[in-house]
Formats: sequence, C-alpha cells, structure tokens
Amino acid sequence: MSDFRIFGTEISGNRGQKRELSSDARVAIVTAKKLGKSKNEIAKAFGCSPSTVLRTLQRYHQHQTFKSLPRKGRPQKLTRSEKRYIISMVKRFPRISYKALIRDANTGVSKSTIRRVLRNHYRRKWIAMKRIPLTQESARARLSFVRYWRSRAQELVEVWLLEVGDLVSLADLHQSHFSDESSIQNTPNNPNAYVFRLPAFKYAPHLVNLKPHVKADISIMVWGMVWKGGRSPLVIMERDIEAARNGYSANSYIWALEEGLLSTYRPGYPFQQDNASIHTARKVKDWFEEHGIWVIDWPPHSPDLNPIEHIWKALKDQLYRNNPYLDFLRGSEADIQVFAKALQDTWDSLPQALIDRLVDSMPSRLQAVHQARGWYTKY
Repeated sequence: MSDFRIFGTEISGNRGQKRELSSDARVAIVTAKKLGKSKNEIAKAFGCSPSTVLRTLQRYHQHQTFKSLPRKGRPQKLTRSEKRYIISMVKRFPRISYKALIRDANTGVSKSTIRRVLRNHYRRKWIAMKRIPLTQESARARLSFVRYWRSRAQELVEVWLLEVGDLVSLADLHQSHFSDESSIQNTPNNPNAYVFRLPAFKYAPHLVNLKPHVKADISIMVWGMVWKGGRSPLVIMERDIEAARNGYSANSYIWALEEGLLSTYRPGYPFQQDNASIHTARKVKDWFEEHGIWVIDWPPHSPDLNPIEHIWKALKDQLYRNNPYLDFLRGSEADIQVFAKALQDTWDSLPQALIDRLVDSMPSRLQAVHQARGWYTKY
C-alpha cells in the first residue's frame, strides 16, 4: 500500500458508512488534487466514491469552504443523540404513551415529530393483541405437549414407511375429536351493525347501534365436536338443579357427552377437551374409562391449539348474519326454542371444508407454539 493510501486511510478511517467526510479529509482531498492525484486514486485512498471526490472539489471551488453546506428544507429539531434516546425509550418501555415520551425526552417537540422519528425505524403504536394470561409453567407445559406430539408424528411416519401401512388409520393428534363448549347469546357482545337509513334518522331509537349493559335475554350453553370429515350434533347443555346457582356441573357435561359423543365417536381415536373443572371431575374420568375413550392430556390455557375455537366464531358470525331478528327475542320458552332452532340450523350449515381446513392446521399450530417456546401465537 502506498504512503498516500495509508495517509488517506488514517484521515478517514473512523468515518462510518454513508457518513460525511470530515473537514480534515476534505482539505486532504483538495491538496491531493493540487499535487496531481487523479479522482480514482483519491477515492481509493479515502475509501469513498469518485463522485464524492468530484463534489468535494466543486464545493471548494464554488464556496471556498471545507464545511458542509446548509441542508435544504426545515432544520431538524432533534439531534442524533436525542433521536437515539427516544428510540431506546420505546424499546425499553413499549407501552409508554406519547405524552410520557415527550415529557421524558425533554426536547419540547410535538407528537408528530416523535412519530416521524419512530417511523424511520419501522416502529409505531399498534393495538396490543388480546390473549389469555400465560405463566412460565403454562408455557413449559404447552411446549412439552407440542414436542411430544411432533415426535409422535415422526414415529408414526417411520412406522408407516417400515410396515407400508395406512397412516390415516393410526391414531394421532391430527385425527383427534376436538370438543368444546360455548355460551351463545341472542345479541352479539360487540355489535357492529349497519342499517339502511336517511341522514336525518341518524339517532332514531330503532336505528342506533345499542350497546347493552345488562345480560342478554337469551343465553344458551352448547357443546360440539369436530374432526376431519365430520362433526357431532350441536348439544344444548342442561343446567344441573343440584349445582350452585343452578349452573352447569360435571353431570351437565356427562349428559352432553352421552347425547353428542357416544353416537359419533370413532373408537381408538383421541378425544380432546380442555381443563375446565367440569371436565376433570372424578365422575367424568370414570365415565371416559367406562366407555373406553382415549382422552388427550391437554395443556392448560391452550385455545390456540384447538381448531374448534375458530369454528365457534364462524358459527356466531353466520348466526347473527342470517338471523337479524334475534335481537327482538325475549326470554320466553317459545323464543328460546326459536333461538335454539336457529343455532342448530346454523351449525348444520357450516361448510365441512371449513372444519377440515381448520383441523388440517394442527401441524402449523404445533409449529407456532414450538417457535414461540410455549408462549403466544397468532391462532
């Protein structure tokens, strides 16, 4: 390396990528040009492009200065260190408000300026996703569950390859019967209704979007089960008069299983249920053993692993969309029967392709939980 190349490296060696040349480097470039060095030689010595050398020489000949010229447009209100502080505050405290960020930064700038700084670093305020609380213990249990079934799936593939058997006939998680209960009301919890009206009737009593603060007139607890290629009947659960506050008990659950599970269960296939107290009661476990039903040891707080959760949402959306009169039902026995009939019809009309597609998502759900180390996923 020539002495001139070494000199240029020493002058500009600490310059960051895409950073301006220092005043000393510009003096050296002009001097090197006067000594007869070419633009390419100067550029190679100072680690910049020939066009940068050309602009530096032109700036010196036109303005007789080695300093940077003023930028066009409004001067920036924040220094580089102030911007770094704002970005670091957002990284450390992602829930911080704009007001608190402006106060702590102590720069006197507006919210718009703060947003522009963060926008350049691909950050903005997002609505936090709603999820049920997970503890470290729950996350470990979820991760252990996923690891077991992923390894089991690999073992089943190996058995199939060795024995040239029918992989579908082997009981695995993908062939499970997924079950759950859901409480469905005759009015949606978060109504999002559109109405046909004239502008003058914007606040007419019968056209506003009501947000009730009281319980719905009709609320029914239902039980259902789905699997690849089929579904159980939708069972209206019965309250137990011997239970506290006439609620649902282990007896209510057994009655639902006898009506909906026994007639559709495929022997030898896993049955999935969550860890609700009425599911884990001793009499329920005895009932499963009596009928020879294999129950999966399901991890706690794992609705994202159960495809039927999405089916409940599809059921409710279609129910309210196809039966707009449900809001007018009251708590009479006749109205309850009408609501129950609408529920049954909607359940039967759900496309089987939707159910199959959700069941087929089980490998992706397991993968998502595995990648999240047992914590939250997109499902």
